[in-house]
Amino acid sequence: MNGLCNARQAFAKRTWRSASLLALGVGLLTAAACREHRPSLPASARAIAEQVRAAYCPDSRLHVFHVDGWQVGNQIVLRGETTSPEAHAELLQKLRQAFPRKRLVDEIRVLPDSTVDSSWAIVNLSVANLRREPSHTAELLNQMLLGSVVRLYKRQRDWYFVRTEDGYLGWTDDGGIWCTDSTGVVSWLVSPRVIVTALETLALASPEEGAQPVSDLVAGDVLLRLAAHGSWLQIRFPDGRTGWVRRGDVSDLGEFLRAARPTPENIVVTALRLFGRPYLWGGTSPKGLDCSGFTCTVFRLNGVILPRDANMQVKVGAEVPLDSSLSAAQPGDLVFFGPSPERITHVGIYLGDGKFIHSDSHVRINSLRPGDADFSPYRYRNLRAVRRVVSQLRRDEMTGWYRVGGLELPRAWQGTSPRV
Repeated sequence: MNGLCNARQAFAKRTWRSASLLALGVGLLTAAACREHRPSLPASARAIAEQVRAAYCPDSRLHVFHVDGWQVGNQIVLRGETTSPEAHAELLQKLRQAFPRKRLVDEIRVLPDSTVDSSWAIVNLSVANLRREPSHTAELLNQMLLGSVVRLYKRQRDWYFVRTEDGYLGWTDDGGIWCTDSTGVVSWLVSPRVIVTALETLALASPEEGAQPVSDLVAGDVLLRLAAHGSWLQIRFPDGRTGWVRRGDVSDLGEFLRAARPTPENIVVTALRLFGRPYLWGGTSPKGLDCSGFTCTVFRLNGVILPRDANMQVKVGAEVPLDSSLSAAQPGDLVFFGPSPERITHVGIYLGDGKFIHSDSHVRINSLRPGDADFSPYRYRNLRAVRRVVSQLRRDEMTGWYRVGGLELPRAWQGTSPRV
C-alpha cells in the first residue's frame, strides 16, 4: 500500500513539474511576443526627438531629455521628462508639423515636477555630494560647497535631483541642503557674506580656541556675516545655525571678488597650496580632488568659475600652440591629456620648465621633459592641448565672479539663481 502511495505521489510531482515548465515556457513566449509587438514611436518621430535632444540637451551632465512613447491608432502618446522647456516646446512643434493628422497626447514632465515643494535650496554642509543615483553607494559625480545655490527638480524619498551652480545635474541627500524659495535665495545673495580662504578650518560655538565645533569649513565655502568680536567673526549657516570663525580664515566675499587677480603667478601659488592633497573621483574641495576638481578649486580661489570637467575646460580659453618642448606654454596655462584630441580625460596646471601640477593619486608635480627625475612618460605620450584661461576672462556683472571668455553657457546655466 505504501509503495502504491509513493508511486502516486511521484507521478503527481512529475505531472506538476511538467505543467509548471509548460506554463513557464508559454509565459516566456508570450512576453517575448509582447516585446516584439510593443507599441513605439514611429521611426521619424524618434528621429525628430533625437534632433531636438542634440540641439537643446546635448550633454547629459547638464541636461535631461528622456522622451519615449507610442502610436496607437490616430494618436501619438509622448512620455518622459526634460529640464528644458524650450526643447519640450520645439519637440511638440516639430511633431505637429510632421504628423498633422495625428493627435498628440503630451505626457512629458517638464522639471521641476510636483514632488518638490520648493524649487531652490542652499548647500548647508562644508561639502555636499552629488551622485549619479539617489543612493549613498552610487557614483560620486561632483561636489557642492557650503553657501552655493542649487535648483531642485524632483524628489525621491530623502534625495533631490538638483542642478549645481556649475550646471551639473545629479542626486543629493536632503541632509546637505536647506530648501527655500526664490525670496530666500535672493535674501541670501544680497546679505553680507564671507568666503573661507583657509584650506580647512572650523566654525566654533563661541569666539575662543577650544570651543565646541559647529561645523568644519573648507576653502570656497560661503556664509552670512553677522558680527565681529576681536579676532573672530560671527557667521550664520543657511539653516540658521550660528558660529564663530577666525578673521584670518575668511574674507568678505565682495572684497574678495573685487580684489581677485587671477594672474599666472597667483594661479601657480594657489595650486601649490594644495600640494599633497588626496585624489577623490568627483571631489572639488581640499578634502579630496579629481583632476578637473583641482583646477576648478584653484581658479575658484582666484575668483574664476571654470566648467566642471576636463573635456569641458579644453573648450574654453585661448589655444596655445603645442610642440614637444612646450615652447609657447606659460605658467598658469591648463595642460590637457587623453587618448586623442577628441577624447580629453585629464587636466593639470603648467608651472614652467616642462613641469605641471595635477591631481593623480594625490596633488603632485610631474615633468613633461624626458630625463627629468619626475618625468611622466605616460602623460608625455598623451599630451593633447594647452589652453590659456587667464587671458580670456570677463567679470560677471551680476555675481562678481570671473568667467572664461569664449565659453557659451548652456541654456541650462541661464537663470540658475533668481536675479537679484
